[in-house]
Amino acid sequence: MIHGHEKEKNFLKEWLVNEKKGVLILSGPEGVGKFNLVKEIIFSFENWEKIVIQTKDKILRIETARFLERLSYKKNKEKRVILVDDFHKLKEESQNVILKTIEEPSSSTLFVFVTHKFRKILPTIRSRAIVLKFGFLEKELTFKILKERNFSDFEIDFVLKIYPFQPGKAIKLLEERHFFEYLKKFFQMTSLEKINSLRLKNFPDEDSFFRNLLEILILVYRQDLIEKIKKGSQLSYKDFDKIKELLELYNETEYDFNWDLQLTSFILNYG
Repeated sequence: MIHGHEKEKNFLKEWLVNEKKGVLILSGPEGVGKFNLVKEIIFSFENWEKIVIQTKDKILRIETARFLERLSYKKNKEKRVILVDDFHKLKEESQNVILKTIEEPSSSTLFVFVTHKFRKILPTIRSRAIVLKFGFLEKELTFKILKERNFSDFEIDFVLKIYPFQPGKAIKLLEERHFFEYLKKFFQMTSLEKINSLRLKNFPDEDSFFRNLLEILILVYRQDLIEKIKKGSQLSYKDFDKIKELLELYNETEYDFNWDLQLTSFILNYG
């Protein structure tokens, strides 16, 4: 059962039931339930033809776009719904294949594209779609969802400090046990221990490790800054500079840097 987003849920049901052709983009923060919500609705209709595209890879390959193009030319008796998660993972060439498909549909097909990087979708596709925007969930709902998953009170308290409004992100972090255990220790370490831990880490996908660690550091330090402001504590330029530097590093994670050295430099300067 998907919690929250009642207005969006009602619109989705109405659009999916009543429309025969068209494109709908679900846009909003990562981990708030966009994909799971629409998937739950689609699969509640037994007679519909359902095609779901989802990948953990960094990109969706052009073969995926060409497969959807071929599929759209296939005649269908029942309603066909094509659901693509993380549509922004399609490169420009692949999106242009999809654009041609939705411009000249030869069958009754509904396309639903889910994204948390709306501006990475071609303007020509965005202009041909209805855009349904999702927001963050309330912290109380995130807590309820995590309790239903039987996570411990400690685990819930820990992830709520990082992802209070994104239950999907919170669940993903808790299910990645190796990384979660590393984080618990990381925030208790001295600067030198943090630097040594980066050298001794053992994660199969180092790029994902550094990207996830940078994201979490940004969120934690931002929350610390908000708490200081609320309490009226004195702020220093370093409070802002360290978040700025982390954001700059995060935006460069697509490049092939030596991330051990990048984070070591950050820890040496900011702790």
